[in-house]
Amino acid sequence: MNKITRRKFVQNLALAGGTIVMGAKTLEAAKRKNPSKLHLACNQYPWLVFYQRENRNFNEELDTGLGELAASGMDGYEPLVNNPQEIDRLGPLLKKHGLEMRSLYVNSTLHDRQKADQSIDSVLAIAEKAKSIGTTIIVTNPSPIQWGGAQNKDDSQLKVQAASMNKLGRQLKAMGLTLYISQPRYRIT
Repeated sequence: MNKITRRKFVQNLALAGGTIVMGAKTLEAAKRKNPSKLHLACNQYPWLVFYQRENRNFNEELDTGLGELAASGMDGYEPLVNNPQEIDRLGPLLKKHGLEMRSLYVNSTLHDRQKADQSIDSVLAIAEKAKSIGTTIIVTNPSPIQWGGAQNKDDSQLKVQAASMNKLGRQLKAMGLTLYISQPRYRIT
């Protein structure tokens, strides 16, 4: 029989509750904007996989890929963005294919005191550029120490991460943007 710890139960409960609340708020906002149509978007990852299966590179064929994404019935695209220059490339292509980029995903390292400010500055630079083409949500998953979650962050790293997440969230809010935290890929025990 699989056992679940109280901590894991509370973590899962919090994630489920947050997902329900954020989903309801997003749906509510979408209905207010255009009550007759629900905005449907897809993130970049499945398209990377689809293309990889065909020995193709989605990022190299971005114009074609976004055309196929639009042809599939999607209204929006959520990419992983690594630098502000990627927005310069994306903006015209999104417009060409009638797609919105209401949200985007960015990597961040927020648990390391020496890297956190640099990471926040990078996210803010991307966010500033993305806001100009209609992005309102910035999604991140504060980097796990070791991919796959085999190593946990210690208490001091989690304190730095919490302070960094709060700082990033406040600065994005001041820009009129919202910070979403994706489900962590590491365990909290």
